[in-house]
Parts: sequence; structure tokens; C-alpha cells
Amino acid sequence: ADSIGTCTCATPLLQVKAEMSDWVTVHDACQDMSQRECIIPGLTPFMRYSARIQIRCSDPSLNSDWGYSSNSETTLRGCRDCDPAPARAAAPVDLVLDGHGPSWMHLRWYPGSDNDTCGFVAWKLEYRRLKDNPDTWREVVDCAWQPRSAPSCNVTGLDFQVAWLFQAKERCENFRADSPHTVANGFRWSDRAGEFFINVGPSSVLEKEVTTMLP
Repeated sequence: ADSIGTCTCATPLLQVKAEMSDWVTVHDACQDMSQRECIIPGLTPFMRYSARIQIRCSDPSLNSDWGYSSNSETTLRGCRDCDPAPARAAAPVDLVLDGHGPSWMHLRWYPGSDNDTCGFVAWKLEYRRLKDNPDTWREVVDCAWQPRSAPSCNVTGLDFQVAWLFQAKERCENFRADSPHTVANGFRWSDRAGEFFINVGPSSVLEKEVTTMLP
């Protein structure tokens, strides 16, 4: 066993600390007094860490004070960010209204062309009021697990006589391969009883009128 003066069985205790976290002991590295440097595995990519070390003795009263790193260091970004970006999945197509009621709309869409680099995980369907800020999209979580081949979904809790925009995208195993969003389609109840307007595109420039019975 290593000895330093009256300290017998001297063993280094190394700990690391991520920002806003507690100190964590490194158990599988830097356990030998002969080491002057070592690699600490298992750290989170792109995270800032500090380190400290203490010499432990068989008599705890002889343990050294903690020695702290003079500055903190940030780990590199993950390998996923270092690799060339994968080809993105194609945007879904034909996002259309397939049914409606007083406070709900049923939407249907189709996937874009197949992409071997995507590895389909889920859909992401979002909606917002036409008049709201573009940053206010809300995800319809229940729509995520629709099959890739023929997805469709109910969106509930919609107000009457309000213009709504919708957008959908395909999510992949590697998020950088996620598809672009479809062009958002807008749907609203009209102010005239018995009529339904479908606004196609990010604004109501193109409008198609559909006659239907109010539920």
C-alpha cells in the first residue's frame, strides 16, 4: 500500500461536478497514486465540468484537503454532431380535413417519399390559431403514434368560428433527419350557417368553400 508520511494506504479520490449538479465520485479511473493524469469516462457531451481530488488515508483524520481544478472545462459535442448530416426525410403531403364537429377536426395526411436514413419514429402534428404568434404551435401528442403508411388523427378542444392552422412532420431516429413541416393548412367554421371554409397555405390567400350541414 502507498504511504505518504504518516498516511498509510493512501488512495486518491477524484470527483467531478457538472454545472448545477452535485459532486460525483469517479470510481473506474484515477485510483492509483502513481497516476498523474487520467481519462474520466461516462461524461455528458457538451457539458461544463469541474474536478477535485483528495488523498484518503487509513486514518480519515489524516485525509488531505481537497484540491480543486483551476478552471472548468466543457466536453465536446456528441459524435452525432460531428458526423455529416444525414439526408432529411421528405415532408408529408396532402394534409387535409377528413371530418369535423362542433369542437374537433379529423385530419389525414400521407408520408413523403421513403428515406432509408430516417428510421421513422413518430409523427408530430401541431396546431395554432391563425391570428396567434407563429411561436405558439401546440403539439397533439395523441397523434404521434399513428402508422407511417396512413396517418390520421382527431384534434379536439377547438373553438367554434376560429381559423386554425395545422402542420405535420416526420420524426426520425436521428433528429437531424426529421422532415420539414408541411405547408400549414388552415380550417375554420364560417360565420354563415351551413358553410365551411378551408384556407390552404400559410395564409388565407387561396380559399375553398365547402357546403356542409352544421352538426
